[in-house]
Amino acid sequence: MARIFKLVGIAFGIGIGLALVSVVAHTGGEPSKPLSLPEKPSVPDTPRLKAGVGYDGSNIVVANLMDFDIVDVSLYLDPGIISSGFSYGYRRIKRHSAVLIPSAHFQKYNGVRFNPFKDEPSIMRITARNATGAFFKTTESVKALR
Repeated sequence: MARIFKLVGIAFGIGIGLALVSVVAHTGGEPSKPLSLPEKPSVPDTPRLKAGVGYDGSNIVVANLMDFDIVDVSLYLDPGIISSGFSYGYRRIKRHSAVLIPSAHFQKYNGVRFNPFKDEPSIMRITARNATGAFFKTTESVKALR
């Protein structure tokens, strides 16, 4: 019985050896190249939203300068690197039109509202979508309208 196990072991070893010789012969004896990850597909930049922003001392004026309505509009007054600043959401701004928003409607995530008597906005970041769902964004300087 021990002799059968010994013969099976020898046959198995010969089989493994032949398989290795076959692999080396097939690859030409050269080491295979390391696997490389596929290149990351390039993602196009988000299209720029054309807009204008003004401030008259108590109201923010946002103008949509695009040739289409924008929807799901998010407005961020004076956004920082970490903070989104004061924010306000607007459902729809029609093409080539403007909306007037009382500045006190803008608030931070913690509920603190924009104080038009104390604060003067300088930058607004705007994100929105068109009717087909394409995403647009821009950052605009707030122009004084006084």
